[in-house]
Amino acid sequence: MISSVNLALRALDGIEQQVKNLQKTIKREMEEAPEPVPQALNDILQKVNSPKKTMSIEGPSIPDKPLKILEKLSRLSASVELANVAPTRHQMEYLQKLQDEYQKAIQKVDSLITHEVPKLSKVLHQHGILPILAEKPIKSP
Repeated sequence: MISSVNLALRALDGIEQQVKNLQKTIKREMEEAPEPVPQALNDILQKVNSPKKTMSIEGPSIPDKPLKILEKLSRLSASVELANVAPTRHQMEYLQKLQDEYQKAIQKVDSLITHEVPKLSKVLHQHGILPILAEKPIKSP
């Protein structure tokens, strides 16, 4: 699951970087961007940030900051690996809770990749702007 979260974060970062570069290029190369393009780009950035905020802490870790999915999975994995016994009942229950959080987050990323990015790319193409490319949907373990 940790690998899938990292892949999802990488996909989101890639989309975000492409959109930000595209915004700069449009600002530099066009006098005025076609009407729906700036709003569509801003919308996709918001949709990218939503799952990122649930999946990983951005910036330095602060003790009182709530843990995100990636950190929770990493800590659980480390605690299970350090023990020389089978996971406890509480660890298994916690893993089940994390799996639910994980599935919701990955579904958001997959929806963004399969629906929102193609929708944005269609708007861009209609106005003669190169589309945004996204990774393949994330496969859950």
